[in-house]
Amino acid sequence: MNALMGLLSDVLMERIFSLELDSQEAQLAARAFGKLLWIQNDLINRHYSGVPNNEPSTPSQPTPASWR
Repeated sequence: MNALMGLLSDVLMERIFSLELDSQEAQLAARAFGKLLWIQNDLINRHYSGVPNNEPSTPSQPTPASWR
């Protein structure tokens, strides 16, 4: 899966820099897609890691000690 994400990242960056954008717009677009790919890769790794999720399905109520 990491190889696929690496290939996708390479293809997206190549396409972004081949567009007729000024350098700042290209840099912002590349950073945005990079962040998107990092988040997607993290979600894929969490889903397919094979480690069971032992957390409760509903979040617990915050306590005053955790507010700090």
